Amino acid sequence: MQRCAHCRANAAIEVRILDITFDRKRLRLRQERAQFARANPEALQRHSGAVFDADAGLFAAQIFGKKVRVTWPEGEVSCPGGEFVAGDEFSALLLGYLMRGRCVARTGSFLTYAELWGQSGAAALRCQSAQRLAHGFAQTPENFARACTALGGMPLPMADYAFEIPFLEALRVQLLLWEGGDTFRPAAEILFSDNFPLAFEAEDAPLVCSVLLRALEQA
Repeated sequence: MQRCAHCRANAAIEVRILDITFDRKRLRLRQERAQFARANPEALQRHSGAVFDADAGLFAAQIFGKKVRVTWPEGEVSCPGGEFVAGDEFSALLLGYLMRGRCVARTGSFLTYAELWGQSGAAALRCQSAQRLAHGFAQTPENFARACTALGGMPLPMADYAFEIPFLEALRVQLLLWEGGDTFRPAAEILFSDNFPLAFEAEDAPLVCSVLLRALEQA
């Protein structure tokens, strides 16, 4: 009985943590929508690269090579073809990009989080995202390849398995996966195209990775 009570207490804590996380996501989305509604859509179009149809009140953008649209001023995000589910995380990320990001051509270099934004936060991102990628796909590399291909990825001659995936507009990510063996554990690395810092701040990188990994897991 005592053990059951302990389990129930832990379950209650986990539910509370999930509720808090959900509330934070919803709060961020509400904040982004409020700012988006006050923004000048023509100005957003100029610096973000997204196309704005003034007659329809719609922005058009691309994620994983698939079209998404954003209503203005409401900030409702949808994927017309139904290939991609635009959840709260991606909706907030896209609205933030439209308002603050810059669409700049990449030079071809791909860098780690630490190389782009500094060491602060790099360890946490590796723990949350790279390890999640390794644990989720190292034992089933065929699923990794299938999911990356479904997101428009192209294979690369790197690591044991690697793909370059189109993220948002001119942004690209590279996912590297090592299966591991007797002497080392499975590992993964996420590299960002060198134009990412002009599109997102350092604190947005975990959200970028979360959107990417969720899409992989659902592909």
